[in-house]
Order: sequence, then C-alpha cells, then structure tokens
Amino acid sequence: MKRVLVFGTFDLLHPGHISFLSNAAKHGAVTVVVTPDAKVSMEKGRVPHFSERERLEMVAALKSVNSAIIGDRSKRWTVVRRIAPDVICVGHDQNTKHPAFLAQLAKLKKQPKIVRLGPFRPNLYSSSKVKLEIHRRHSKKPSK
Repeated sequence: MKRVLVFGTFDLLHPGHISFLSNAAKHGAVTVVVTPDAKVSMEKGRVPHFSERERLEMVAALKSVNSAIIGDRSKRWTVVRRIAPDVICVGHDQNTKHPAFLAQLAKLKKQPKIVRLGPFRPNLYSSSKVKLEIHRRHSKKPSK
C-alpha cells in the first residue's frame, strides 16, 4: 500500500478536515503530521485551542488515519525524509508552486506524487470560518 503524508494544525476538527483525510486515504495509508504548538504560535500568531497532544489524539482516532505524529519542531522536511511517502496530499488552499516547497522537494531522494485535494463546502468548513461562527454564536447576547 502506498504511504500518504498530510500536514495540518487540525485545531477545532471539523467536517472539512474529515473530508480531506478521507480523500487522502483513497491514495493509500495516511500518516498525519500535526503541527507542533510552537510552530502554530509562530506561523499563525496565536496559541492553538487544543494542545498538540489533544490534536494528535483527535486525528489518530479517525478511521481514515493509519498513524499520526507530531511534526518536527524545527525543520518540517525531516519528517518527509524519514517517512519517504509515495504521495503527499495537500489542501486546496496550499501553495505547491512556492519556491521553498519546490526546492525542498528537489532535495528528496524519492520524489512523492503531490496531490491537491479539493475543498469540502469551503463556504462553511474552512477553519477560519468555523472559528468565526463559534465566536459569533458565543458572542450573541441572550434575549430577554
């Protein structure tokens, strides 16, 4: 079976994540690399709602996921080299043409196939939209 690698924060797991991982599983055995807390803080400028361990447990419990690990705290591509995936699945919103991405791919001994997976109801289920909806629901003032 082909080895499939996916990356993500997976904070506030939602149906879009479930669809992404289910579609990745159509390409082989899925290993999820969960972004470490420190990287989330650095890249997104905020602390995740759930810790890296909690996020790891959530994605590992999904039937479409064969294994889940916490990503490297420094260099993301160390995991890619260690796992040597046949396929890397990326989300519809990820840039696979970025020069840094292409340069790292070129350094790999074994070139994985890059598969961009389509969105699942992106008007409802992007992480930022889910967070806005949660905030909207919790900030409503109760009616008298």
